Amino acid sequence: MNCNIFLVGFMGTGKSTVGKQLAYKAAMEFKDLDELIELKESMSISDIFEKKGESYFRMLESRVLAETVKDTGIVLAAGGGVVLNPANIEMMKSSGIVVGLAAGLDTIWERLKDKSDRPLLKGSNPREALEKIYHQRAGFYDNVHYTVHVDNKSPSAIADEILQLVNFNNLK
Repeated sequence: MNCNIFLVGFMGTGKSTVGKQLAYKAAMEFKDLDELIELKESMSISDIFEKKGESYFRMLESRVLAETVKDTGIVLAAGGGVVLNPANIEMMKSSGIVVGLAAGLDTIWERLKDKSDRPLLKGSNPREALEKIYHQRAGFYDNVHYTVHVDNKSPSAIADEILQLVNFNNLK
């Protein structure tokens, strides 16, 4: 397949989990932008945030994305904040199809409440932090080709829905 599929969405919407299913079903290579960043920096996303700051991370995120969009035949799970830089969305759109995964706040909270690897949710009230970020970013995920709502759906069903939306047979 010559086209790429990029998954964007708020943290906890299932980009990595769905991306793996999607790549398998489409016989494409799966890549996770956060994992690529961690490999490049030889440290976790949490450590990058803590030691170098969010602005450094966002710059690095854009740089690694620019390298990755040159690939073909990939499903890329992008980080939740990749959409904060409009140039990142344009990069992905120029190299493939961008699919936004959307979930309700309660679904996201249920998925993230016990996670300790989310640097933006550290603090005395993670639910409040989550709600604030969720509302701040609300419109950023709209500049996509397709949006798929993930509440109460299995990763496999979501992957199937994406394949139908992107009309997979026409991408080969």
